Amino acid sequence: MILDSGVTVEEELIYQNDEAKRIYYRKKDALRTIGYIASSYVDQIDDRKSRLHILSWFDVAPDEEASVAAARFKTINRGTFEGFISHHHFW
Repeated sequence: MILDSGVTVEEELIYQNDEAKRIYYRKKDALRTIGYIASSYVDQIDDRKSRLHILSWFDVAPDEEASVAAARFKTINRGTFEGFISHHHFW
């Protein structure tokens, strides 16, 4: 996928279980993101509602300041949730 900023991000689905509603995936990008692995799964709350759980972890390059990496991932996570909100209806 290509982000609005022009950065290319490759995501690869490495596990999918439709019954458990769980996926694992990894990604590569041009933003110095290394070792990124994520998981998500959905719990059904009732007939109309569900809860999405997201977990991710990553490595920080030895020459990168932890605060810089943390700020980058805060931005990535904010963009993820803004994407969810813009494509779904939340009440």
